[in-house]
Amino acid sequence: MTESPTRPDDPSELPDPIEVPETSYGYADDDTDWPDDPYRNEAPADRKRRLRTNLIVATAVVVAAIFGISVLIFSQLSDAEVADTKAAAAGYRSAVTVFFADQMDAQKSVNEAEAAVAEAQEVLDGSAGKTFDNIAREQLADAIKIRSAEVKEAADAVSAAALPDVKPKHVAWDHGVEYVKAAKKIAAIELPTAAAAAAAKTDILAAPAAAVVAAQAAWRKEQDRLNTIAHTEWVRTAGFQSEIDACDGSVDISDNYWGKRTVAEHWSCGGRDFPTAAGAIVEFSGVVSGKFEVIGVVARLNVNTDGVADVPSGFDLLYQTCWAGDSSDMTFVGLRRVA
Repeated sequence: MTESPTRPDDPSELPDPIEVPETSYGYADDDTDWPDDPYRNEAPADRKRRLRTNLIVATAVVVAAIFGISVLIFSQLSDAEVADTKAAAAGYRSAVTVFFADQMDAQKSVNEAEAAVAEAQEVLDGSAGKTFDNIAREQLADAIKIRSAEVKEAADAVSAAALPDVKPKHVAWDHGVEYVKAAKKIAAIELPTAAAAAAAKTDILAAPAAAVVAAQAAWRKEQDRLNTIAHTEWVRTAGFQSEIDACDGSVDISDNYWGKRTVAEHWSCGGRDFPTAAGAIVEFSGVVSGKFEVIGVVARLNVNTDGVADVPSGFDLLYQTCWAGDSSDMTFVGLRRVA
């Protein structure tokens, strides 16, 4: 049995403690073989540079490790995953292409519709005062108002249409889900179609515009007719029998016929040349002036049996002549003023 050492009762019998000289690094300043500290004499600035260098090196190592892992992941993707992603990306590009093509078609439709409205407006403006009535013109004006509002709405829609703010990421392992979502958003954008714009243009504007053109053509034809003078008549003076007998132009005899506007002339002095067919245009000058349209023969009176009361009324003008010089056949031609 081993005996434990006994503790001396007298402290003076204890050995002296080992004294270690203190230094800045805690090593004994003697000949003991302690390990060297390579940075014991390093300046503070050098220490900062050393630590910064170590940090950069460590970061580079981490990045390299991540890159290596990514390469490993991509190398493990299946052909199906890669194919799905490529197909989704192609679908997205196709959706973008289709969108811009549709936008161009829509803008073309808007341009055509705007041109149609402008053309119809020109027809309306050019027909002012050149139709017998305003029925066709009012219908065209209403159609232009409706169509203009539709075209403006379409133009605003095309101007406002833009690609959605989507930026799909090319992430292979999600099978191109972001590409698919972006393509669906683009496909959902609605633009006015060329067919709809063309149909509206035809249905709303074409018919009333054509009606105005036809009305204007009829009016112009009538103006051409009215401008074709069949006969000119000079009314020299106002009076009655003695002035008529002078045979120097026709005479305004209205005062003798109770104010019934009448011009008279002997057959031999020019009465034979006065037109009696309806529609003929006679241009008067002198005491009575203006353009008049012949309505036709409206009365044939006998100077011996008829009086002023028998002279017809209700006409803008009457032309009287004794047919073939016979006073028993006083012929009255009714006239309507046209200008």
